[in-house]
Amino acid sequence: MVVGPSPFLSPLQRQVAETGSFPPVPKVCVVTGGTGFVGQRVVEMLVERGAEKVVSFDIVPKTADGHWDHPAIKYVVGDIADKDAVFAAVQGADCVFHLAAAVGPFHPRELYLRVNYHGTLNV
Repeated sequence: MVVGPSPFLSPLQRQVAETGSFPPVPKVCVVTGGTGFVGQRVVEMLVERGAEKVVSFDIVPKTADGHWDHPAIKYVVGDIADKDAVFAAVQGADCVFHLAAAVGPFHPRELYLRVNYHGTLNV
């Protein structure tokens, strides 16, 4: 019996399973929350897969440790709750990976509303 890809895969997942290759990434990408744990990995993956420019947009500046210096990566410090800063960061982008968020139970309630709700509306 030959086992094929799961019937529960999306068309993109099925393509990857059948061909063993990923589709090309967009040329210009923005990653909000780009200096965070997941954001850093997404930024690196986009560059490794051929993105020409990746904007890492985060309120936390890039540190020397753990961040990749690459000519295709532009680090922009900005607040996701600032509509003008978000608008400026996404200009010319082909896609946006929105990963900026306040997480964990230790922040004031207003921060979750400002970052997670209003920040998402800005994107």
